[in-house]
Amino acid sequence: MQPVVVRTVALTADSDHNPLPAGQMPSHSRAICDTFLAMTRPAQTDQSALTHAATPAVVALYRRAFAEFGGRALWNIREVEAEPTLEEVFAITRQLRTEGDMYARRLAEQIEQTARADL
Repeated sequence: MQPVVVRTVALTADSDHNPLPAGQMPSHSRAICDTFLAMTRPAQTDQSALTHAATPAVVALYRRAFAEFGGRALWNIREVEAEPTLEEVFAITRQLRTEGDMYARRLAEQIEQTARADL
């Protein structure tokens, strides 16, 4: 039996099919990446705001996420016993969206809306 060789092909040309320098991505791919990052990152650019403790409403949603989806969607994240920071809260929303079902995604949206209101 022959081993299977899997090759990945990187995007190496722009929209006009001109070769790009090494390490550079096409502008349409960059726009897609920027849009994704904007959707998943908190709207606040001040990173010091993310280190503050979350409000009781956000903490309650955080605890609910672990109670309902801990074994399925948050299996690789340890729940913070003390008051979680907003950064830790946003970390579980990414995981809920990726690993969870429709209900986990809805809870992630609710957590993000409540947490962003506190920024």
